[in-house]
Amino acid sequence: MPSVPTDLLRSISLFSALDGEDSSALAALARETSYRKGDAVFVESDPAGDLYLVLSGVVEIFRQAPGEARPIPLARLERGDVLGEISLFDGGRRSASASAAVTPETRLAVWDAEAFRRYLKERPRAGLSILSALLGQMGRRLRQTSEVVHTL
Repeated sequence: MPSVPTDLLRSISLFSALDGEDSSALAALARETSYRKGDAVFVESDPAGDLYLVLSGVVEIFRQAPGEARPIPLARLERGDVLGEISLFDGGRRSASASAAVTPETRLAVWDAEAFRRYLKERPRAGLSILSALLGQMGRRLRQTSEVVHTL
């Protein structure tokens, strides 16, 4: 699978503060993959694994409630959004399912969890920038999820 172009990676706010060397190193670790509408990216309770970045298209995050036929939507992720970050850092199983949605094709950058953690350790300045941005995204997502749960 092809790697992610550095200029594309730097156009994403999460990685825009990285210098050329750091962004090139991170881009070299990623692979780009495509999903058709309806394809599963991962399923709730799957073992922890890769980190994903939406390059184009839409990914829907959802949970299947016991006894319910329809899944409960939690988030709709678009270009620049990250998914898989919780299990990347806590090593737990996937907390929700994710699938490509809305558009005919969704493109994702994918990083192996161990390689991504190694990158953060070996490049502390870049790591701090990425982790700060990730924490901001996770905080916003937690607030959105809390609002969804509150309406149930």
